[in-house]
Amino acid sequence: MILCLWLHRYLDITNLLAKILLMQMQPIKVQCYAGYKADETPQRIFIDEEWLEVVDIVDRWYQAKLDPEWPLANYFKVICNNNIIYLIKHDIESDEWYFLKSWEIKQ
Repeated sequence: MILCLWLHRYLDITNLLAKILLMQMQPIKVQCYAGYKADETPQRIFIDEEWLEVVDIVDRWYQAKLDPEWPLANYFKVICNNNIIYLIKHDIESDEWYFLKSWEIKQ
């Protein structure tokens, strides 16, 4: 019984955090390398009225469609030519790109 209550509470908190994160997504423009498939990897991103070159892809992961509220998506953590790391999301179903978060690279 206690486990069920804890699990229910955990799922409620997880859903709340997911909704907060979704509210903070900022639509962006992205130019991609199209190799084996379309929009395979981001090459340039348009943020704050400026095109930035992607210097390196630090990490990437795939979000499977296990829950209808979470559509299929690819996430990329990229370093751009302004020495800032950006976390961006490609919503595969809508073919839209979103900026999620950024970090400055500490020298």
